[in-house]
Amino acid sequence: MPEKMYYKELDHTADLRVEIYGKDLSDLLYNSMRTLYDLLGVGSDFEPIQAEGVDAWQNQIMSGELETLVADYMGNFLSLLLVEKQRVILTYVNVTVVNSVENMREPFSSYIVTSRGLIVPLGSKPLEMEIKAVTYHDIEVERNTKGEWLVRIVMDL
Repeated sequence: MPEKMYYKELDHTADLRVEIYGKDLSDLLYNSMRTLYDLLGVGSDFEPIQAEGVDAWQNQIMSGELETLVADYMGNFLSLLLVEKQRVILTYVNVTVVNSVENMREPFSSYIVTSRGLIVPLGSKPLEMEIKAVTYHDIEVERNTKGEWLVRIVMDL
C-alpha cells in the first residue's frame, strides 16, 4: 500500500508501528483517524454526503498527557469500527490546552479534544487488516522546530 503524506509505516517486530504528522494538534488527531481508516481499508478521503439515516456524532476526550490523548482518540475510532460497525466522517476537531499552576510546583497542562462528525455504516466490505488495539507501549509525541507535530504509535495486530 502506498504511504500517505500524513503518515508512514515504521519497522516493528510483531505489530504495526506508524508515524503520523500534523501541522498542529488538531490536525495530528484528524490524521491519526485518517491513518487508522487507511490501514483498515475503509477509506479516509470522504466527500460530503447527503443521505438519509446519517446520524450526527460528537465526542470529547480529556487527558493530562498527549500520548494518552492520541491513543484514546484512535482507540475510540477503532472501537466504533470493530464493535459498532460504523465510521465517522469528521467535520470538526479542536484541541484546547488548559494550563493550571494552582497549588503546584510546576505548571500542569490538560488537553481536551472535541470532535464532531457524521456516523456512517461500515458496510459489508471486509477490513484489509486486523488491528486489535491501539497501544500505549512506546508511544511518542513530539513537536519539531517548525511547530509541527508527530506521533509514533504501535497497534496490536
